[in-house]
Amino acid sequence: MRKKPGTAKPTAEALVKDIRRRTRKHHSAEEKIRIILEGLRGDDSIAELCRREGIATSLYYSCSKEFLKARDFLSTNLDDYTLVDGNYHGG
Repeated sequence: MRKKPGTAKPTAEALVKDIRRRTRKHHSAEEKIRIILEGLRGDDSIAELCRREGIATSLYYSCSKEFLKARDFLSTNLDDYTLVDGNYHGG
């Protein structure tokens, strides 16, 4: 007897990946900026900050790199943008 397509049981590995995907934290932009600024303050080590926030140090460093790149871009190009209703437009 043939099995119907799509009725196969997921493997244990696929099940674990699915659980991890569903339980992954999603940080807002404001939350990421707060964590990065706290790290830049230097009160605690980055490793300690990441443990407290429950994030990987690699995530901290990749987010801080993006943040600093955006800050540098805006600091050199801010004159090209206009503030409208709390948002910058132009470029």
